[in-house]
Amino acid sequence: MSHSSSGREDGFATSVVYDAVSRESLEEVLEILDDLSASRGRGRELTSFINFTDPQNEHSAALHLAAKQLNAEILSLLLLHGANPNIQDVKGCTPVLSVLSHLRGK
Repeated sequence: MSHSSSGREDGFATSVVYDAVSRESLEEVLEILDDLSASRGRGRELTSFINFTDPQNEHSAALHLAAKQLNAEILSLLLLHGANPNIQDVKGCTPVLSVLSHLRGK
């Protein structure tokens, strides 16, 4: 899956969600998702931000990061806001497969 490249605002918004999840900041993720929901609604546009895949990190999505972090609160929050549980990274791994690989590596 590729993310929208329709402008600077889209890239900024998607990277902000991804970056907040990478910092494991539940409060920040919640605030960003609430702001995006208020300004963009809960439609296709919001889910495109949540399901953004980062080309610099194997095209993983924020849900992949939260799964690897074993962060149930952020996982739940992303899913409630429309994250795709079947999204794949560049290796074809879903968030569930990603966390299993991560756990085996420990």
